[in-house]
Amino acid sequence: MKQNEVRFEDGVAYLQLRHGKEVMVDEVAYPLVKDAHWCAMRTVKGSVYAITSYKTSDGKSHMMYMHRLLMKAEGSIRHKNGEGLDNRLENLEVIVRGKNAKRPKRRYRGVVETPEGFQAVIRTDFVPTVLGTFETAEEAAEIYNKAATEVYGDKARLNVIRTDVC
Repeated sequence: MKQNEVRFEDGVAYLQLRHGKEVMVDEVAYPLVKDAHWCAMRTVKGSVYAITSYKTSDGKSHMMYMHRLLMKAEGSIRHKNGEGLDNRLENLEVIVRGKNAKRPKRRYRGVVETPEGFQAVIRTDFVPTVLGTFETAEEAAEIYNKAATEVYGDKARLNVIRTDVC
């Protein structure tokens, strides 16, 4: 298997990939990646990562991302600067499940948590209307329920509001 050309600069190894791309890895971590032939792979979302392929003892081919090999982690790994070819250890972070989530989990339909409080929002014809901002999610859910009943009638999908009494 052909190895990638490499140059070292300021404690960083730069491995040359096809099409003028190069991947960065710490010089101290270079021994972990030096024996594989690395290629650049573009994902559907447009990110580019360094990958290699290998065969297991049963003859099956598999693909390995360089950042996974370096971090030896099962979960998600994030490139802090968003650059998939920057595999310096300072740029890699193992993500605890849920940290990469785009949206916070909602407890109630039509209720969004904001820095100001809980907003009640209803959509009609795909247009959102803010009904107000409230101190609790339960207050906002009640307002949403009233508006949803007015707009959608008996087809409204209403919140079941929890009232914990201890």
